[in-house]
Amino acid sequence: MGCGNSKQNAQVDLELQLRQAQLGMLIEGVRFESEMEKQIFMAANICRSNPKAFVQYIVFLCARNPEAKRLFDRGLVHHMHKMHKLPPIRWDEQAARACREQNAKIAALQTIPDGGTLVLYQGFMGRPVICEEFTRRNFPDTSGVNFVAMQLIQNWALTKRSPIIEPLVKAMGVNTVMSTYHTNVTNALYVKPDQAVVAAPQQAVVQQQMMAPAPVAVVAAAPMRRGLLKFKLQYANLKHHAGPPLVKMSPKVRFFLPGFEWISEPLEHGGHRVEWGPFARFEYRIVDPAAMARIEVLDHRGLLNNEPIGHCDVRVGDFIDRREAMFELFFRAQPAGQIMFGTEFIPEMGGEAVVVAEQPMMQQEQRPAEVVMAPAPVMAAAMGPRQGLIKGHLKAA
Repeated sequence: MGCGNSKQNAQVDLELQLRQAQLGMLIEGVRFESEMEKQIFMAANICRSNPKAFVQYIVFLCARNPEAKRLFDRGLVHHMHKMHKLPPIRWDEQAARACREQNAKIAALQTIPDGGTLVLYQGFMGRPVICEEFTRRNFPDTSGVNFVAMQLIQNWALTKRSPIIEPLVKAMGVNTVMSTYHTNVTNALYVKPDQAVVAAPQQAVVQQQMMAPAPVAVVAAAPMRRGLLKFKLQYANLKHHAGPPLVKMSPKVRFFLPGFEWISEPLEHGGHRVEWGPFARFEYRIVDPAAMARIEVLDHRGLLNNEPIGHCDVRVGDFIDRREAMFELFFRAQPAGQIMFGTEFIPEMGGEAVVVAEQPMMQQEQRPAEVVMAPAPVMAAAMGPRQGLIKGHLKAA
């Protein structure tokens, strides 16, 4: 099935479909700030309840949206046709709060760094998160079905996967806001299962530590971490062409980090959709995760004084908890495509914050570990000196 013409109408009754799938309880008691948020949430669950049937909306969008038609990959349809029903996604109010606060910050900005929602959510939960963020600007539609279909198409074009149809995703939050420099900004956060935990287990752990007979060291879930970050430049989907119209562009990437700059080799005549080989790698030691980095994509043979044909500003710490990091590029305040990196973070010893919970009722002096040898029995003295290996095991201090 391809991106052909379709007479189907994407203006469907989502709430009716949700209740027919016996998922109406997902929206009961949920406070959505806009109808678009509710539609996106319902459409994502309808897609998961019957991925094969949702293909019709992808085909419909391709027939009327040039961007969707250009990015469409038949592999997405083939994959969804083979899928079975997935577990529903519940509404995560903390994830929605993170999306709203991030959108409030970026509503008046031209360049919007990705990953801020992830940092906010991590702060709300008080521990490391496993989730994916999707940010879309200037979406020319008010249909939640079309938004979900567009995200599926865009995710698949870049990574051959999407959190919407990933079985491990258990919760999500989303927010849509009007912007000064963009028609609209929609931010969605998809949460993996170990992050969908309430705060009660944390309280039990703290109580158990206070009752323990000895101090217990606990690694705090803090986003401010240091260590070695390995980057692998993977993919870029570019919209602007700075060179002659009939000549394919030769893109290269510049990555500016505090005290460090990395420039990739240009991909000669690579075109708009390019993939870098196994050698587009570099490493960077993170000292301040809150520092800003800048990514620029240039046409190696372009004009415009070699002005970047796409750029974005991101936080260094946004790469830490991701195996794949995708960011949206901008050219003169307009969307200019996407770029994706593979990352691996190796924390330093002592790079994590450590909190020590001590006994509440008594103070004990910390002393170096000692091996205490009991006096030998009197009968052993008559046998003369004894030699051998003594193994000591420190049990408490």
